This record gives sequence, structure tokens and C-alpha cells, in this order.
Amino acid sequence: MDAILLRIEEKIAKLRQSLKSRPATPTSSTEEYSCEKCCDKEFIQVEDGTWIFCECRKLRDLQRRIKSSMIDSQFIKASFGDYKRQPYNEKMYRTVAEYAGNFEQIRVQRHNGIGLLAVVGEKKLNEILNSARKSEEKARHNSYGLGKTHLLSALAMHLIMQGKQVLMVNDSDIIAELRQSQFDEEGMEKAIGLVENAEVLIWDDLGKAKTTDWVLNQYYRIINYRYRKQLPTCFSTNEDLDTLVDKVGDAAASRLYAMCKGRLVCVEGPDYRLLG
Repeated sequence: MDAILLRIEEKIAKLRQSLKSRPATPTSSTEEYSCEKCCDKEFIQVEDGTWIFCECRKLRDLQRRIKSSMIDSQFIKASFGDYKRQPYNEKMYRTVAEYAGNFEQIRVQRHNGIGLLAVVGEKKLNEILNSARKSEEKARHNSYGLGKTHLLSALAMHLIMQGKQVLMVNDSDIIAELRQSQFDEEGMEKAIGLVENAEVLIWDDLGKAKTTDWVLNQYYRIINYRYRKQLPTCFSTNEDLDTLVDKVGDAAASRLYAMCKGRLVCVEGPDYRLLG
């Protein structure tokens, strides 16, 4: 598996290098193009008079997929190769890496998602009344800074490089966006539709938004749709298997866990952000 991932990383590195801005070539006093061969039209005419796609089209398609994926800019360069593997996160790494390497076989299965969770959820830890004990338990069962977002971003980039349409959303951001659209029926349906119909959905920090009946309805609508359509759905959360149910609702959690059956990984360990 490591050899396969190494070849994948090398391919991604080459494509990333190709994506660097090309020097603009002026074709007139007022126009500049990033591709001098096709003048940014993405197709060229050959000797027999027929038109074919320019070689820049592949790179432009890749750029469009990256842009539409909504991956946070700081994670666009995330890869499996630069992930800091430790004994406490090795299972999580292996699960995501093997999923990436075998995606074509996994995607057609009923259980075609991944879930990265805490051993003890944030909600449960915050309910501890004694402040000293709460701090102690939070340190003991830390689920922050373990690289969940890094791994899912590396997965997203890997699938994008393979030509897949990936949407990676942060829970707080997508819920806020849906809230802003809730009184605009057309806008709301468009926003929901993008999440529901993504070829691959990666939902980071699921359950972070404040729970209300309205939020629970949105979780159920999106997750139920993807469950029925058998669309690959991956998520990370700082809740555990029990507390996530409280955050997203019984029905949504049941479907989500079913989609990720066999790839639900609970992880805890030291926060790398605090280790320097």
C-alpha cells in the first residue's frame, strides 16, 4: 500500500507543478493568455482542419474541480506522504489511505464511506461539572489536532486528481450558509442540492453547529438522500458514536453509520498543534 501511495503522491506532485501559473504570452497589445497554443479556448485546429482539445484542458479541468471542491486553501497541498504518522493515529491513516487506494471498488458497495470520530465526545466532556476533572478528562481524551482534516483533505485531493467531483464542507460553514438561504427557496434548494448530489461528500467537523430542530432537519435531509442514492460520504467529528447521535439526530446518525460500516475509526491522542 505504501508503494502505491508513493506513486500516487509523485503523480499529484507533478500535476501540482503543472498547475503553477504559466507566464502570460501577449498576442496583441490588449490581450494576454495563459495558454499561447489555444488562446485559452481549450481546443485547437490541427492540419486536417478538425478541432481537438488542447493539452491545457486537462489542467484547467483539474483547476475547476479543485475550486468547486471548496477545500480550504491551507489544505490543498495536503497529502498522505506528509502526514505525521504515530501509533495513536496509524489506524486512522491506514483506513483513509486504503480507502483512497481502493475507491473504485469501494464506491459501488453499500458501505462506501468513512467516519473519523472521538473516543469520548466533546458534548460528553463538556457536561462534566467539576472544572478540574473536566480539564483532566479533556486532556486524557483529546480528539483535536490529530490530523483528521489533513487526511480527509489528502483523500479529497487524491480523488480530484482521479477526475472525481468532490465537495468538502465544514459543518459550521455549511450550516451557516444554509441558514442564510432558508428564506430564499430557490437559493436554499440550490445549496442543499450541491451537498446532496456531490459525487463524493466529505463533511469535516460534523456536529459542530448548534443543534436546533431546523439543523436536525437539514442533517437528515442530506444524509438520508445520500444514503438512498448510495453516494460516498466521509466525515470527521469531535463527537463519539453516542454523542454524535445527539448532535445530528437518531435517524441521520443511523444512516450515516450504516454508510460507513467497517470504516468508523475512533481516535484520541496528543494535539500536534500544541506539540510544535
